[in-house]
Amino acid sequence: MFLFIFEVMKQISILLFLILTFNVANAKKKGSAEGGFVLEGQIMETDIINGDRKPAPMVQIVIYQEKEIYVAFYSDATGNYKFLLPGGHDYEVWFGGSSYVNKKVNIDAKECSGKNTSTHLLLDIELFRPVDGYDFFPLNDAYAQIAWDHNGERFISDRSYEETKERELDKIFRKIKKANPKGT
Repeated sequence: MFLFIFEVMKQISILLFLILTFNVANAKKKGSAEGGFVLEGQIMETDIINGDRKPAPMVQIVIYQEKEIYVAFYSDATGNYKFLLPGGHDYEVWFGGSSYVNKKVNIDAKECSGKNTSTHLLLDIELFRPVDGYDFFPLNDAYAQIAWDHNGERFISDRSYEETKERELDKIFRKIKKANPKGT
């Protein structure tokens, strides 16, 4: 009986060793192209009617990696946030949660080796509250497109894309202000 138990334990140990070896090898393979970069910034809230701006505390931030949820967290009491992300992936970052009109930002970090965490992507975001009767359709798609510039070893944004989104939103903002001239 003792010999039988010993053989079973030996087989289980071998199986566990193989599983552990596979998991470690798979993790190394996944992480081989990855380094890291720090995504950080401040979230501000803008009042569409009067233009007042203030830090937006406790705003939900959801990060998708390769279209799967990677992490969700909140900005601090002053609207600041900071998070370390691995390079070598595509990200979609959602800012806003249920309190604001969400803004999405696409980050192409596939080429970012980020050998250390000194690579930073400063991303300040301006959010606003929903307004009844208005559709902020320009934000159905990403508000910004950011990609790693391998030659410059930094992140760059597609400014012409962002300017188009800003013009589309500005048209909606003007309609809202015209309908509410005194902030009523």
